[in-house]
Amino acid sequence: MPEFTRGDVSSIPRPETRLRPESEDDDEDDEPVRGELSSRRFAAVLGVSTAVMVFALTTFLGVGMVAGAMLGPGLGGFVAEFDDVSYTDGDAEIYPTLAEHAACDDAPQLEVSLEGETTLQGDVSFYKDLPLPDQFNAADGIDDAMARVAIQAAAPDGGIDVDDLDLRLTVLQAETIELGDSAVREFGPDAYDDGSTNASYSPTGEGSLDPSDDETLVPEFGVDATFFNLPDGGTAAAHQVSFSSIDLQDLDLFIAIDDRDSFANPVERVVEPTERECEALADS
Repeated sequence: MPEFTRGDVSSIPRPETRLRPESEDDDEDDEPVRGELSSRRFAAVLGVSTAVMVFALTTFLGVGMVAGAMLGPGLGGFVAEFDDVSYTDGDAEIYPTLAEHAACDDAPQLEVSLEGETTLQGDVSFYKDLPLPDQFNAADGIDDAMARVAIQAAAPDGGIDVDDLDLRLTVLQAETIELGDSAVREFGPDAYDDGSTNASYSPTGEGSLDPSDDETLVPEFGVDATFFNLPDGGTAAAHQVSFSSIDLQDLDLFIAIDDRDSFANPVERVVEPTERECEALADS
């Protein structure tokens, strides 16, 4: 199994998994160790195919992100964390799409489509940080009020089986990603150019990396693989996580209100609530 050499170490810290506000009983020594993340860029790749690719990766789709900031695109997006992801059903596809974002109706995103069964081991969590009206700042000890909506669940023995997992995201952070029988490629105009300004992107949930398919489904660029694994887990700034079925245990769904600095890894706001428009997102 060939292995890519790590590039420079990224300054982006791996997010904590604690979602609730910190308390006075929290042990300051329990902070997670920062992971070493490759910043190696893959560019100008056409038709590259390998039996297996294993590499450390931090992927950014730049809209709405600030380099070096905590994971999360500010206004728009929620954080999705997985302990271990294993997909081996033979049809993993990653491609750009234009889709809904809290600050823009058609924002560039990456879609990860895993057709078939995916197994999640360990814990799964999602959280979304929301701004609050100014009157909440009148509470004692709160200067910048924020609400966090969170979902946490534990995998049963043998893992969580998820059918047809599909994620739309603008950031994926992971120690290691394994891709099998992979091709990282761009397509010629005959495959994707339908004469529209959005031809470089696939339609949400309907993309295809088969150049013989209808040109409205094929993007300008994509990655396909027979398997997609995150053996050390991963964290994403997501805009949609969908599936046909999932089995969760020990579910914990809650909302908490507190000062922004009291939460673990509050999402940085790059677009303010008064600027919910695509132009503001592009300028952030």
